[in-house]
Amino acid sequence: MQIRSKKSLWLAIALIVVGAIGWLALGGKSTGAAEKYKAELRGKGEKIAFAELGFPRPPADGSSLMQLTNAVSRLRRRGDDAWKFTSPNATGPGRQRVVWRGDNFPLDQATNFLSWTEVGAILSSVTNELAEIRGAVEQPPRWFQYDPAGYVTNFAGIIRYPFVEMRAAAQWLYTDGIAALHAGDLARARQDHHALIQLAEFNQEDPTLVAAMIQVAIAGLNLQFTWQVLQSEGWTETDLAAMQQDWERVDLLKSVETGFTGERAFTEMAFTATREHGLGWMRQSMTQTGPPRPFEKIRDAFVGMLWNADEDELLALRHHQETLETIRALQTGRAWPEVDAAIKRQHQVLMKALDSSKGINHFRFQLSAIAIPNSSKAVQTAARHEAQRRLTVAAIALKRYQLNHQRLPEKLDELVPEFLAAVPVDLMDAKPLRYRREGETDFVLYSVGEDGKDDGGNVTPVIKTANYEIWSGLDSVWPKPAD
Repeated sequence: MQIRSKKSLWLAIALIVVGAIGWLALGGKSTGAAEKYKAELRGKGEKIAFAELGFPRPPADGSSLMQLTNAVSRLRRRGDDAWKFTSPNATGPGRQRVVWRGDNFPLDQATNFLSWTEVGAILSSVTNELAEIRGAVEQPPRWFQYDPAGYVTNFAGIIRYPFVEMRAAAQWLYTDGIAALHAGDLARARQDHHALIQLAEFNQEDPTLVAAMIQVAIAGLNLQFTWQVLQSEGWTETDLAAMQQDWERVDLLKSVETGFTGERAFTEMAFTATREHGLGWMRQSMTQTGPPRPFEKIRDAFVGMLWNADEDELLALRHHQETLETIRALQTGRAWPEVDAAIKRQHQVLMKALDSSKGINHFRFQLSAIAIPNSSKAVQTAARHEAQRRLTVAAIALKRYQLNHQRLPEKLDELVPEFLAAVPVDLMDAKPLRYRREGETDFVLYSVGEDGKDDGGNVTPVIKTANYEIWSGLDSVWPKPAD
């Protein structure tokens, strides 16, 4: 026992000596670089800390969220599969299945279906729950996370976001809307469409990326549903104008900007707390493993001596700021290829810093390695959905023009100002969306796609794929019905 204790003592001494040498080699613990950079950002109007963002704030009224989650809980206990739909139901390049016109309701891409009679029976038995969901979304809560300090002080105990419940509610609304279209009940389909818009507005002011991406995901589902809706010829001008207005107030890029602003504030808070309590406290807070054992204390002390908080925080802050600047560039008219290239360069810089951390330097970026989310994927997903939202607004306006003038316009400019305030801008090249009329009743409406090159509405897949979707082709074209 004494021999083992002596070995542990000598090991601790050795680690501390090595740590001290590493600390000196890295230039000490604090240079003030991170604080200087934060001061520069604040001078430009950036809000770094949660107090500047208005948090903590009183909890939002949770009655609507509780009403929604209670209704979804009852739906999920039923065990029905009616909400396990196929999306986006593409049958080939530029072609999409009109689900509600089919002989049955698809549950997946292969062979599982429900008959319309079965779907109708299920939906009839949950009329009350669907009504509760529609009622709940009429007053969306503006934020879910109201006291971000709890996130840092108790990672493992953070309140769980109601993502599963919100997603399930969206799927049920989609299914009910498709069934309503099949039955010719356009009033009910319109209710479901509006409810999906409202559901995507839950927690718009929430300072977390997860809340933003939930909004983007639900909006993406409703974009698919809106395409299905527009295949019906029974809509009135009032119906279509209301749907267009619903979509025009959605701002997916703003939601993601809010999310990344919150992520930066969480990072700042995490660094402040870790400076005060040490890396060992952060590890324990994240894992909730109980008090550290003696060797873990020694290890944490050693790592803490090597950790350079300023360099680490500076890397994280710069990455967050550059991510925010790419989102804002899209909002102010920068073309996607340029923004995408900046995102990739930024990612390479981050990975070079993390991957080059070998030996003693491995400990330089302890928090950056875990505090920085996958920004490139989040920005790309939001950009795709925003571009598709603009296509959808233009498609609704085209249908309104056709309904009022009994013909299609020669150019999108003819939609202004009667049906559009301005022709929507293609996020991919910062120019107006492309359009041409084909015959009396058909048209091609498209974005130039992520390469920023206009291929004339070419839907040929960029790479060979069996899972076609709007972003598979050389251009991203508003799909035509497959039947």
